[in-house]
Amino acid sequence: MILFERRTLLLTLTLIISFSLVAPLVGEENSTGYEMTKTTENGVGEGTNDLHRDFRGTRAAVISNTPSAGAMNVALDVLIDVTFTEPMVQSSAQGAFSLTPTVSGDFGWEGNKMIFTPASNLSEGTTYQVKITANAQDQEGDILDGNNNGIEEGSPDDDYIWYFTTLAIPPTVENVYPKNGAQKVFTDTSVIINFSESMDTEDTADEFSYADESDTQFQSGSGQVTWTNDDKTMTFKPYVKFTHNMTYTFTVSKDAHDPSFIYLDGDGDGVGGEDNQDDFSWQFKTIPVPPKVTSVTPKDYSTNVAVDTSIKIKFSKSMDQISVEDAFTYTYEDSNTTWDVSSGQKTWNSLTEMEFTPSSELEHDRLYTFMINATATDGEGINLDGNRNKKPEGSAIDSYVWRFTTIPEPPAVVSTDPNNNSQEVALDANIVITFDRAMDKGATEDALSYTYEDALQDFDATNGDSVWTNSAKTLTFNPDMEFEEGVKYSVTFDSTAMDVDGINLENYVLVFTTKINSPPVLEGGGVHPEKGDTSDTFKFSIVYTDEDDDEPKDVYVVIDDIPWRMLESDPKVDTYKEGKAYEYSLELEGGKHEYYFEVTNEKHEVRFPEGVVTKTVEVSEVEPELIMGIFEEEYVGMPTMICGPIGIILLVAIIIAVVVMRRKKKAPSGITTFSAFQEQQTAPMAFTPADEELMSFTLEEEEELATFQAFEEPAPLEEAKPVVIQCPECRNYLKVRATKRPFNFPCKCGASLVLR
Repeated sequence: MILFERRTLLLTLTLIISFSLVAPLVGEENSTGYEMTKTTENGVGEGTNDLHRDFRGTRAAVISNTPSAGAMNVALDVLIDVTFTEPMVQSSAQGAFSLTPTVSGDFGWEGNKMIFTPASNLSEGTTYQVKITANAQDQEGDILDGNNNGIEEGSPDDDYIWYFTTLAIPPTVENVYPKNGAQKVFTDTSVIINFSESMDTEDTADEFSYADESDTQFQSGSGQVTWTNDDKTMTFKPYVKFTHNMTYTFTVSKDAHDPSFIYLDGDGDGVGGEDNQDDFSWQFKTIPVPPKVTSVTPKDYSTNVAVDTSIKIKFSKSMDQISVEDAFTYTYEDSNTTWDVSSGQKTWNSLTEMEFTPSSELEHDRLYTFMINATATDGEGINLDGNRNKKPEGSAIDSYVWRFTTIPEPPAVVSTDPNNNSQEVALDANIVITFDRAMDKGATEDALSYTYEDALQDFDATNGDSVWTNSAKTLTFNPDMEFEEGVKYSVTFDSTAMDVDGINLENYVLVFTTKINSPPVLEGGGVHPEKGDTSDTFKFSIVYTDEDDDEPKDVYVVIDDIPWRMLESDPKVDTYKEGKAYEYSLELEGGKHEYYFEVTNEKHEVRFPEGVVTKTVEVSEVEPELIMGIFEEEYVGMPTMICGPIGIILLVAIIIAVVVMRRKKKAPSGITTFSAFQEQQTAPMAFTPADEELMSFTLEEEEELATFQAFEEPAPLEEAKPVVIQCPECRNYLKVRATKRPFNFPCKCGASLVLR
């Protein structure tokens, strides 16, 4: 027995160890420890010959759903939800969900409950199928057990399907035209009924009727019925116009229905076809006979009407005076202005007659158009029947219009240059007068005169030249002298001026004021560069602008109280109205320089900057470039060592003597000269004797006089003192330290120089 138990224990341990080693190679484990068999794309599990998986635990099923299966009259904005027995792979469950007819929407989750929110309301009276296919997986990878039989059968057996039907809403009347209770409806108006949904057109038309105040009944056959808007809109146009000032009652009975025989819900309680309470009725009243214009003065198309005439309008009925006054306007042909009743005096001679007198006379020889707009109403608020057809048809048709032409007018001034009351007129301006017709040249010129305030005399056409153009309609007068500056002038044509037909001009006066000459403007004054050294050229520039186009006499840049006349940057620019640039360039000594700009013309003197303010430019001294000599090793004998110092002493003596002599002659402050270089045509610069023409160079005042050192043998670089020289080509200064002579070196400008 003991031996058997030991063998059994050993066998058990062996099996456990073997299973633990082999199990990972057989398949993956789920969270419960059961085998998970992989599924191929066609749904058949790998490693098994049947359609069922090995038992791994309980599969997900549906606990509940909303709406419930077979539900009726479901709200159109319903949310659809499904509750599962266990947590699902959400993407898998959502992908397995479908709604037919198809409706798009969004998913949400509350634990094991999946909620579908449609993007729009569902269709009314429609049966919907909700399906969740067996492909929906729980979080253990098991597919849905749709029929909840515990057997994995796949689609379609394990699909979960149910149906529900949405609410069938009865049709209603959404709106009608004319509206219920409308007053003053046109007698030829059409009646329009808008239903909430498509209707059975034939039966609904049969359920339409109306009656007048005498209870005379009319059916849809009394007019033309048309349907539009997917049979939602019915339009009824009677064959015979409605009667003026009559109340009509219209009805659509409860028996009107949609194509599904859902009957009209006339009272809007959600239930249709309920006895007479679902009949839909409304009323409106037609307009009374509209007012019309019976006569006008002056009559329509009258001619030679006096320019001071009054206007009279008579109506067929007592009128609302304010509406008539607001509707009254007039204008004349080619005018850009329309006048109204505020442009004159209105008087009501009776409730049916208005008289209007313009506050100023009408224009001569004009075709005037007067109008009473159809917005004018009678005492009952009925709009004007302008075309007298007893039907108000709106302003475009029922506005009452009449016309007449005034007597011929005298000649008139239609335009002037300068314009009347103009300011800032040029002193050399011509006076241009344009008349509306050809003028008698001599008589018109004789009628011309002009003067100005405080003038000692009047001027006339003899004080200038007259030119006629535009077929004797335009007179251009050029005075033989300029106008005074800033003076108000009056140009007069008296009534002796006449047109070629002898019709005299009414007195005409043109007034204008001459301009005052404006001072010029200086802008952008400055220097470039704003900082530099004594080797730089400084360009000073300024822009001169004069709106009167006056030429400057002088343009200066004043530097350290010394004026320098500036030159035109572009001589081709011949106008000063848009600005003309001036410039001046020069080299400056080291230090800080103050400057400003100044310009004068015939009338003004301008400074930039204004007042006593000046601008500055800073100039620094050029530090000469130090050019180092090349160290060359050579064998040097004793004679060289002896002669070298003697030569240096002689050279220094010569240089000092020459410098002293030059200073006594004319050397300016800060400038000293001595023998250095001589420019060659085909060879580098060579050392020159002391008595030849010397080149000059600048030394700092505190420096010692530079000396040449002549070496016949190389010397340490630090023992060679620097020499400041001036290049004869570019005049730049260079500082040279050479350990051996001759020493060849280039200048910045490219010149080849030799120090010997």
